[in-house]
Amino acid sequence: MAISDDVFRRIQTASYALHRHRQAASWPSWLVRTVAQTIACDSAMLVSIEPARHDLDIVAWPEQATPGHDGLFDLHARDHPFVAHCALSRSARAFRLCDLVSGEAFESTGLYRTVYRGARIRHQLMILVASPGADWRALVLNRAHHEFDEEDRLALEALWPHVMLVERRLRHDRPDGGDGLLQTAAQGRAGVAVITTGCQVSMCSEQARIWLASYFGGTHLAGPMRLPEPVMHWARQRIANELQGRRLRVVRRDPLVATLGRCALVLDLVVDHGKDMHLLTLDEIELSAPPASLHKLGLTARECEVLSWVAQGKTNREIGLILDASARTVQKHLEHIFQKVGVETRTAATLRAWQAADVPLLGDGVTRPSSRR
Repeated sequence: MAISDDVFRRIQTASYALHRHRQAASWPSWLVRTVAQTIACDSAMLVSIEPARHDLDIVAWPEQATPGHDGLFDLHARDHPFVAHCALSRSARAFRLCDLVSGEAFESTGLYRTVYRGARIRHQLMILVASPGADWRALVLNRAHHEFDEEDRLALEALWPHVMLVERRLRHDRPDGGDGLLQTAAQGRAGVAVITTGCQVSMCSEQARIWLASYFGGTHLAGPMRLPEPVMHWARQRIANELQGRRLRVVRRDPLVATLGRCALVLDLVVDHGKDMHLLTLDEIELSAPPASLHKLGLTARECEVLSWVAQGKTNREIGLILDASARTVQKHLEHIFQKVGVETRTAATLRAWQAADVPLLGDGVTRPSSRR
């Protein structure tokens, strides 16, 4: 079943709203409100369950929709079919209550008679989301009269990768460290897009459009979004490799790196063949020793690039992937660099590169996306 244009536009609006949010403390209420505004419902809840503590926590929209009962955990653990389902499977698929139990059977439970009937909840649509502080958490949409249909289910599943990415970003946005990409995203500098296996773009953030236009040329700032050819070629290969990886022990998940002046754009992909929706992430980093600043050391253009990436802490294999060369070729370049700058170790070469980079530099304005064969 295809999603209608109206629902697609609502999903796109919701995904932008989710990625714009920056405050971890208010994220649960923002999430349930955004999803409720996207998929018609009477109320929405983010439910967290910790069986070991016999604890059930609910963040609801609207706030007065929170069910009030002292035995909520025991009632749900005993009577709600989704709790029993989650004990056996952590599938990211969205389920309707009627997919798991008949209406008559559920209405005969103590949970329905004690809690749901008074809260006017007869139909539910549910999906598991990230659970950093609980055994499991679920987004739950409620209705009193009209059953959720297949389009509602597909819409909730389409929002799932965006919810997961924002959850990861907010979880790592803390001063004691964490993932550099996610911290950058929390500061509003990360780009994100969702693509299909055919590399059609279903959602692209404004920052991602700007970076793609800057690093790969062309017009990606308005109208229907199309990936630049180097990105499309890399993404198709990456998706195919991961599909093949289901039958192999080792899967190469190499990022794509494009450089421009003193900066580099790093593209990575989270592949989900089950939903045919793959999450493309973009992050810009500043080179601590840009290649153009290293020419005064007497190096060739390629040796300057190799030394620049050595100064970033990259291995020979990683540099080879970035520059489309073998690790052995990179090692040969590195041996020549050692001779020319009068050092014997990578650490010493890195120090010389940093010293050279102290000179003010204007970028050359040339985009050099790495190619993958």
